[in-house]
Amino acid sequence: AFTTKRDKVRKAFKKFGTIVSVRRYVQGAPRRADVSYSSAAEMQAAIEGGEGLEIEGRTLKVKATPPPEEVVEKVKKGKGKGKGKGK
Repeated sequence: AFTTKRDKVRKAFKKFGTIVSVRRYVQGAPRRADVSYSSAAEMQAAIEGGEGLEIEGRTLKVKATPPPEEVVEKVKKGKGKGKGKGK
């Protein structure tokens, strides 16, 4: 089980730049954490410098992930019966 706390992940990666957020539980990948930086240069430094780091006995694999896709909501247009009675 992946029991490492976010503050330990934050502490290990703060030397690479300004951290915006650390997400520990990622849907579909329970043993992964996402670290967001304020710039692409800081992110690249973390990718290069963080590969092979060890946290609580685990050797890390560090890679860039694409930003999450935003779901576009469809506009609702009523029931479509066309009778205009509101039923």
